[in-house]
Amino acid sequence: TIEVHSLAPLKVIAICKCGESVWMSCQLSNNMSCVSIFDIHTYNIVHNIKMEGNVVTCMDSLENQVFLGTKAGFLFVFPSSVEVIRQGGVKPTHKYICKKEINSLVAMETVLWISGGNCIFLFEWKIFKFKGVLKGNMGDTTIGELVSSHDNGIVYSANFGGKILSAWSTKEKHMYDVNMEDIMLSIREKEDVFISDVFISAMNTSRDCVWVGLVT
Repeated sequence: TIEVHSLAPLKVIAICKCGESVWMSCQLSNNMSCVSIFDIHTYNIVHNIKMEGNVVTCMDSLENQVFLGTKAGFLFVFPSSVEVIRQGGVKPTHKYICKKEINSLVAMETVLWISGGNCIFLFEWKIFKFKGVLKGNMGDTTIGELVSSHDNGIVYSANFGGKILSAWSTKEKHMYDVNMEDIMLSIREKEDVFISDVFISAMNTSRDCVWVGLVT
């Protein structure tokens, strides 16, 4: 069975599952968004959170917390419990992370990996303090996406529209870079296929590897 929920004419920007609910961010205007919380059993919206002055660009969850990054460079942390949010007893905590738009974030144990501009900001969310900053590959002006592999303790970063895939250990150390253009050029030479250009368009992890989608 396929359930369809129309949020037209709004633009859905981010979706995150947390416990018994799914959080969905929609952009209302240039500086406002709405986060709708769906029940995973009934598929119905159970609560809406209006974010004035902030457009939510990405989300992740861990340990009954939901983390939201915004275009204005802010991080918001909400409790995942809809009942708690409705009661209004617990207000979301927030922190200004960077001058650039937060493009992506992943929660790894006690540290949030947050991409903004050409940097990855390491933020200890339990004590709300910065742990460090990692500089991205010089070939990319923006780190557009982060995905994590909890199995092998690696965070992968890439700029969608770029060519470089980078791997980082959860010990906050750069491991290696992969130039996807070089790989595709070698395939072109071996298989005699036409490839005009190469750009990373999607990626995700599975077990001990990372899957990378390309525009060629």
